[in-house]
Amino acid sequence: MSLSPTATQCLRYAFALEASLNVLGGIVMLSFASTILPYVTSYYPPNTPSVSPSPSPSSSSVTLLQWLGALSCSLAVPLLVGLPTDVQAPERRKSAYWTLLAGEAFLVPTMLIQAAAGNEERGGITTKALVIAAAVLAPPALGRVYVLLRKPEWFGEEKSIALQE
Repeated sequence: MSLSPTATQCLRYAFALEASLNVLGGIVMLSFASTILPYVTSYYPPNTPSVSPSPSPSSSSVTLLQWLGALSCSLAVPLLVGLPTDVQAPERRKSAYWTLLAGEAFLVPTMLIQAAAGNEERGGITTKALVIAAAVLAPPALGRVYVLLRKPEWFGEEKSIALQE
């Protein structure tokens, strides 16, 4: 069995696309946090569901969303480091996938638990926003599991191919 340059090239394109989306999403969260928050949160004070939502989010909410934006931008770095085709690239690509998978493995269940808890009645992120966020993160996480466990040769590793023969 020979190494599939096409699969490795496709994985590199996926790394570049995901890094670009991370940076774009991060910049949007950093720049427009106050605009985004009303779409994903409810602003009802505790025990007063009849009060109208606040037109502007709290400064702590804006700050936290901006931190998430900065984190999103930083998560592009391991992906960008995996783009070159040098001899260390396969290990860097694999490391990037494990790192991102670990984050998704913590975030998806946390979001679903929070959605089930109904945080929006207490002025939190809406159930709909939490479910959508988990649904956005789950497919890439499953794809990472597939590549890491079933298709490690896509990282460009000659050793993994030799072991399969």
